[in-house]
Amino acid sequence: MEHRNVVLIKADIKKSITVAKPSRLEFQHDRPDSLGRGEEGQVGHVRASIRERSVGGLAFKEYHSEGRAAHALKSYVQLKKAGLPVPSTFRLVKEGERYSGILMTDLTKDWNDVLITSNQTKRFVIGNVFRNNSSTVKSLAEYDIENPERLQDLKARLSVIAITAAKHGIEFNAHDVLSAIYHADGNLEFIISDMGNVHLNSELPLQDLESRNTSSANGILLMISEAKAIAKEMTNQVTR
Repeated sequence: MEHRNVVLIKADIKKSITVAKPSRLEFQHDRPDSLGRGEEGQVGHVRASIRERSVGGLAFKEYHSEGRAAHALKSYVQLKKAGLPVPSTFRLVKEGERYSGILMTDLTKDWNDVLITSNQTKRFVIGNVFRNNSSTVKSLAEYDIENPERLQDLKARLSVIAITAAKHGIEFNAHDVLSAIYHADGNLEFIISDMGNVHLNSELPLQDLESRNTSSANGILLMISEAKAIAKEMTNQVTR
């Protein structure tokens, strides 16, 4: 197990301040702790010492760019203030004199839920969930996203997220801003987990911004269809 002494920087939204506290990250290399790879670097399971106790259910997202790491926390604060769906835990990590990444909630719940993103690690993520909790993947394989009523509901939920963001001047710069979590109980949740393509203080007219955000948000529907196809393939291989 690898240990790193760090400082965790938390944004206190009510007081509009940041609070820095010493901590220690524990990387568990004796287990499949990698959650994949993002644009900036690796994402993996960790534990952290918080208030003198070891806390699990967390992930460390590596950032090579200090500026992008700091921007991620700033974006998180604005998204949360706007009432948009974001991870419950989100801390800027400082190692020595540099910002090295983000500590956040493990959205797979230790490989029990499927995190669906545009990342090319879908098969890797679904495979790990299948090995740990195959019922989640089997349920995802049967998820009927093309059902008209269900599709209408998903689009309506995405529209609320997109329009809410637009009303707060937040622009979704790419098609992969939103992720989805397929939970072990069969529920599907939308969340903004990657702050890299979130632009604050957009200068676009509100109507254009709403349209842009809606188009970006709807991109996750294709990712869900792809994840379902992978889940179905894995399930069929086992039942043959």
